Amino acid sequence: MVNVLKRRCMLSKEGAAEILLRLFDESEGYMTDALMVPDFSTLLTDLSVRGSAKAREKTALLMEKVMEANMDS
Repeated sequence: MVNVLKRRCMLSKEGAAEILLRLFDESEGYMTDALMVPDFSTLLTDLSVRGSAKAREKTALLMEKVMEANMDS
């Protein structure tokens, strides 16, 4: 999914963000794996600034989940 976030197609990015939200809800292990990818935080930041309204909304939810996970650990 991280590779999809790197692409230019906004619909793909929106879909990838939605899938990541579902995966993160399913298991924290997925979030841990995603956070180990060096570009993950940068990609979320970029998408939250340059993305469509829907992509920004999904990215905000992803960032909230990441922040909650960091607070718990």
